[in-house]
Amino acid sequence: MTEIGPVPWACSGPVLAPPDLRIGRRLGLQIFQVAVNWPALQPKGRGFRRDPALLDPYDRVVDHLLEQELEPQFSLHGGELPTSLQLDGGWTRRDNAKRFVDFAEGMSRRLGDRVERWLTLQDLTAIASWEGGELHSADGPGLRYLKACHHLLLAHAWASKIIAENVHSPHIDVEFRCPELGPEADRDEDPSHHRWILDPLSGQGYPEEGLHDRRDQGVLSSLVPSFAERGDLQLIGSALGGIRLIVDWPWRAAHYGPFERVLHGLSERPLSLHLRQGLGASQLAHPANDEARVELLRDQLESLASASSKGLNLQQIQLGPLLDEEQWADGARPQPGLVWIDPYTRRRWPKASGLFVQRFVVEGHVARTDLGH
Repeated sequence: MTEIGPVPWACSGPVLAPPDLRIGRRLGLQIFQVAVNWPALQPKGRGFRRDPALLDPYDRVVDHLLEQELEPQFSLHGGELPTSLQLDGGWTRRDNAKRFVDFAEGMSRRLGDRVERWLTLQDLTAIASWEGGELHSADGPGLRYLKACHHLLLAHAWASKIIAENVHSPHIDVEFRCPELGPEADRDEDPSHHRWILDPLSGQGYPEEGLHDRRDQGVLSSLVPSFAERGDLQLIGSALGGIRLIVDWPWRAAHYGPFERVLHGLSERPLSLHLRQGLGASQLAHPANDEARVELLRDQLESLASASSKGLNLQQIQLGPLLDEEQWADGARPQPGLVWIDPYTRRRWPKASGLFVQRFVVEGHVARTDLGH
């Protein structure tokens, strides 16, 4: 039997019509995450455009979500920068972190009276890796990755304080990928790599052994990185809000044990988990009968129930999109949703995974013998 404390469940997706949102609510979901198009709202990267034609649709999204009793959560950045900022060095440029803060200030000022939940950066590790292209080096993170990571953390810290000023009861998160730390993990999954994110957020600065390694390899010229100005690490350590981890596997010691110990330094921060089940549709007899996904999701929840009983401070569970994604985005395979869309009739059918979530949210547990679509 799987049991876990009462935490809100969330899904994501593009702007959806009210009938689709009602499906999500009937499945027991309480939060709906919407991604904001930064390049469209701030195409030159400077000066927030208060254009009603661009902002009014987001007001309507909030209206529709609240009408369906779904709490809106706005994700401000998932990787795509305004073109001018990308050409100007992307996240390796410190000034571009300030441009992001201008954007966060504009959005939170516009919607902060009705939107309390904000995700500043969606998958920070992936964004930094795209910028640096060096995360998977055999010798560890390279200079471009470290600079991008530092500026992303700065952007989050600055933005979290601005959002808190514009929102009455803010819930602010930053998201990054949870590493695989088993005995067969690759070098790029070494926990020290993720300590470049976790240690600054916990107020400890950068990991000393990591600084020595990067200096000895010639990546850094000294133990004081040139991209870290005075006061930066104190600012990052004082960032407001919690963290959200992308988790692909059950939360067991073989995968996440060492990482869980690193998390203890952040025990005062609210923790949310983005549970993913990377199973392709080609494995399914029918797109709605995703029983393998249900089994993996069940394993994830059972392991989280055990971890929560040992002190894991879980505050929110984020799933993938509500509806099946139908297009590829940023080179990534479309993510499976909780609801299948018949390609011929366009009818919506909750999948086995959606019905599992519905029953879990309502009852707080689902016995393994209760599986079935």
